[in-house]
Amino acid sequence: MAYNLTITIPNDLWGKIQRWRGRLQLASICQRALAAEVRKLESVPQDVKDMEATIERLRKEAQDYREHSYAEGYERGQGWAEDADYADLVHFPDLRQLLREQLPSDFNILPDEERELSSEWDSVEYQRGWLAAVIDFYDRVAAKL
Repeated sequence: MAYNLTITIPNDLWGKIQRWRGRLQLASICQRALAAEVRKLESVPQDVKDMEATIERLRKEAQDYREHSYAEGYERGQGWAEDADYADLVHFPDLRQLLREQLPSDFNILPDEERELSSEWDSVEYQRGWLAAVIDFYDRVAAKL
């Protein structure tokens, strides 16, 4: 069984169609175009499902990357603090509020010798971990200084 369909075509397109009318199979062209659009619409749920799984996987990977960056920064921050001079160490606790703020992606608090070591990690999370370790270290030793 087949159904008839009436479509409206803009005047400028109709003029072009008339010029090629003998070579155009309008019914076949419309059928193919409609079938292609229906296939696209029918594929959306699977595409969306696949995309949701991909997005969820990438979210998890991003979270893991940020957590590892923080942990690496914390570890390196501890090492730096243990070897730091008092004059270098004493300024970092004043920056405690930065740990509670959303830091810009171009933020940089690291001493020069630490910047190169952080390049493979999420910069903001690495620095957040590094700063937390330095402040934690300072808090542990400050009363004994």
